[in-house]
Amino acid sequence: MVIGMCFDTIASNTGKLNGACTLLEKAMGRNLLWMACRHHKFEVLLAGVYSVCLGTSTGPEILFFKRFREKWTEMNHTPEARSIPLIIVSDAIKAFIKCQLEVRHSRDDYLEFLLLAAQIAELQVDVAIRKPGARHRARWMAKAIYALKIELLFTVNKTMFNLNSSRITSFLDVLVENWSDTPSFQVAAVFVKNLVCINDSAERGVALVQHFNETITKDAEQKQFLLQVVEQHRKNFAEYNRELLAKI
Repeated sequence: MVIGMCFDTIASNTGKLNGACTLLEKAMGRNLLWMACRHHKFEVLLAGVYSVCLGTSTGPEILFFKRFREKWTEMNHTPEARSIPLIIVSDAIKAFIKCQLEVRHSRDDYLEFLLLAAQIAELQVDVAIRKPGARHRARWMAKAIYALKIELLFTVNKTMFNLNSSRITSFLDVLVENWSDTPSFQVAAVFVKNLVCINDSAERGVALVQHFNETITKDAEQKQFLLQVVEQHRKNFAEYNRELLAKI
């Protein structure tokens, strides 16, 4: 006998009128136990937090996280020692983190989240902060992982997080021939050189989607993975042509 339903928290499942759960209950003529996926419940919670802090977005990535990932090689990856903890963590939470770190986790992102949480809680963990991975909206745990990394590294990378007008225009008070020796000019120059033309990126993205649309897979999720692989391949072999590849 069916007594309950386990499902993702999406409108097609939970819709009041035509959701799959509602239709199943109507078909069976009785109420069933609703057991929403615990992962998706946390995803909804995290999504709400980021919508308030960063605004809503229809794109596949959160731009703030994307910029953080792109600037990773220019950052200091060692958190600053603090006299005052970032947050006050109870002994119960610290004990839970320690206990979970001794458990084998099937997913690397769960373990990475625990290691970052341990550093936030000021537990002794001798593990380097990993380079941020791809962050598409389907990977809900990444929101928490990115947030903890940004918080841990914010203090030692303030110049990268806070590029304000007073710092990038102060070199205007210096003679032009001395600009190259002025720290504010150097910061501004790096910032401008790393600006990405939105139109060019958008056109390349559209061309990529059009070229591979339904040519290899029709599955929406697999298509996202395919596009990421193609984009990374083009970056890795940007300078290679057919003749050079034939010689490898």
